[in-house]
Amino acid sequence: MPVAVDVGQRLFVYSPHRLWTVAYFVKTCRLAHCSHSQTSGEHLRYSPHNVAIADRIAEHQLNVGSRILCIPSNSSHIGLSCKKIEKPQRGMIAELATESNSNRFLIFVDIGEPYYIQCHSIRLLLEPLSNYLSKVDQGTKQYIENYVLTYPKRRLIDIGVKSHITIEHNGQWLEAIVSKCDCTLIRVYIPSLNELEWLYRGSLRLQPLFNLLTTSVNDDEPTSKRFAIDLEQQQEHRCTNSCEKGLSITRKCNFLMIPLNYGWKRQVRNDLGTIVYISPCGQPFTDRERLHLYLIQINSCLTMNLFSFEMDCRATQKYNLLNPPIIDIMDYSNELEKLPLSLVNEINNELPTKFDYICTRISSKDEIPINELKDYIEGCTCTDGCLETDKCACWQRTFNSIIKSYYYEDLITNLKELFMKNKIINDNDENDEENMKIFLYKQLSKQNLGYKHGRLLDKIHSGKVSLFLANPLSPDVHTRGH
Repeated sequence: MPVAVDVGQRLFVYSPHRLWTVAYFVKTCRLAHCSHSQTSGEHLRYSPHNVAIADRIAEHQLNVGSRILCIPSNSSHIGLSCKKIEKPQRGMIAELATESNSNRFLIFVDIGEPYYIQCHSIRLLLEPLSNYLSKVDQGTKQYIENYVLTYPKRRLIDIGVKSHITIEHNGQWLEAIVSKCDCTLIRVYIPSLNELEWLYRGSLRLQPLFNLLTTSVNDDEPTSKRFAIDLEQQQEHRCTNSCEKGLSITRKCNFLMIPLNYGWKRQVRNDLGTIVYISPCGQPFTDRERLHLYLIQINSCLTMNLFSFEMDCRATQKYNLLNPPIIDIMDYSNELEKLPLSLVNEINNELPTKFDYICTRISSKDEIPINELKDYIEGCTCTDGCLETDKCACWQRTFNSIIKSYYYEDLITNLKELFMKNKIINDNDENDEENMKIFLYKQLSKQNLGYKHGRLLDKIHSGKVSLFLANPLSPDVHTRGH
């Protein structure tokens, strides 16, 4: 999103001769129609990547991928950072401030090592991330795009101090030793160069992560074949339910293949450590929450059980068994399920226990009976995945139960405190319990404790909850402050 700047607002601008200096915003000019000189004149012209807002930025205004300017700071908390900032540096927000990282932001600088800094050392650049990515190499562009897409999912190596690891340095693989760990950063010592360097634990310069990009085939494993999918080339458009092909959900293919037949793409990204589903209109999805909202928005006929984000699952592959199966049933449910339930057994000829499909609720004779109360609900009538919780009967029932439980918990606590503060019961009276019931009933009748359920008053008066409310304490316990 472009950054809004007001006329007269104080900025930091960069030029090769003056470096970063303070300036004031005048107006925005299109380069083709700009009459101001870039190097001389009353007003100077600067490109967005050389302009940063001088005012401090709030934490909620920063997102992963935001282009920022890191400035030196004299704060006493600079020791928490991995590296002291000596001069302003351009970079990108790679991790938001949380309690786990001591409320610091992880920065990927354009030139140099990554480090953590506090919010007061960050200034927002006017340059969008897309503009920066257009100027870097293809490998860096792809890595940053994937990083921002899948955040907060990140593939990090688990390594500790004094561990040995191989890293890439100027095109060569060198042995290094981890000397310090700080959240998602590690400081390594390279003996051959006698140098220290900070690295991100998800960097492809670490050999374990780099090796994940290469695939190997194990000859001992069963071979597989890939199903052919005929996809139509889609053009850019506004995504609706017309994006998907008008195919009926077939029972002849794997259910994970159904979205692919509707024009979806499923990518196994070993470099990201996740599955990426790409819609027919090109929108990528790396988590179930966003995908669920998307299917609802376009009124798709596909459901979430047709998508799998498991890395080990291969939707388009059919594995060939080394030995022919003894039992191979295409649909064990006999077409009672909407999708076929396949069953394969290559060990023996045993089958699972027979079971019947029942579509209606039938009470059990000896086990759990059916609740037939009027206020009992079997389920809600939501068709949007229960997104509108204020209209969902299940959510409302849950909310009411939670509120009621907290309400009665506070009420009983107030009753106990009220009884102990206004105790008029004789310590030698053997009928303490009856006196307590009468006392609580009278006090609740006179005072307002947020009590709105008259049924509880009746129960107190009848003695049904006397033991539940409180038990009279002995004098020695009361004097000890228990």
